[in-house]
Amino acid sequence: MDLVGLVVATAAALAVSAVYYGIVPPADLAEPVPQRSTRALLLVEGLRNVAVAALLAGLLATADWDGLVAGALVGLALGVLPIVLFAGSVFHEGVAMRQAFVHSVDWLIKLVVIGAVTGLFI
Repeated sequence: MDLVGLVVATAAALAVSAVYYGIVPPADLAEPVPQRSTRALLLVEGLRNVAVAALLAGLLATADWDGLVAGALVGLALGVLPIVLFAGSVFHEGVAMRQAFVHSVDWLIKLVVIGAVTGLFI
């Protein structure tokens, strides 16, 4: 995968999250969201998403899979990870179930989008 693919996948993930959290009512986020500068937000989220895109690219390349559908399916399969992690945060840390659900859905959508875009560039 080339650098362009990582950048496009990262930008797509950032856009999807921005739209998603723009739609989710703030009441669904039980905890107040800390205020961060736009620069810090883009940097941290960009780094997180590029790491996921690189992971997906590596998995797709190792399996010798490519294309939008293969990438989206791998992203969908990996979607179980945030669900398991957020379920643990509900059980062990007492995070509100609604809040964990909102973030799990965000990550599930992002993983499918990142996988699909990454698959196009493999």
